[in-house]
Amino acid sequence: MTRGDIILVRESGSPAAKPRPCVVVQRTSVLAASSKVTACPLTSMLRGAEGQRPLVVPSEANGLLEPSEIQVDWIYTFSIERVGATIGRIDGGTMRQVDVALRRWLEL
Repeated sequence: MTRGDIILVRESGSPAAKPRPCVVVQRTSVLAASSKVTACPLTSMLRGAEGQRPLVVPSEANGLLEPSEIQVDWIYTFSIERVGATIGRIDGGTMRQVDVALRRWLEL
């Protein structure tokens, strides 16, 4: 698992109460040694809030079936036991949009 991967997560009491694709936003260098992973869920319920939730268009590389927004306003740290398969990966341009959106959301 690396930063930018789209993983399936299931955790009750979170937006991932049902199996949900999430984008890994935690830095790759600590993922192998960690029992947790920090990720942002994706949603196919598009709000169209440009610059706030990066849009991901389905592709073979990302494994998504519907256009989805990355919910940078829902940052979660999940136990690694809650993580299922890696279904794909977002492209570098979209990851840069995530970085900008996270900085804006967290005022960094």
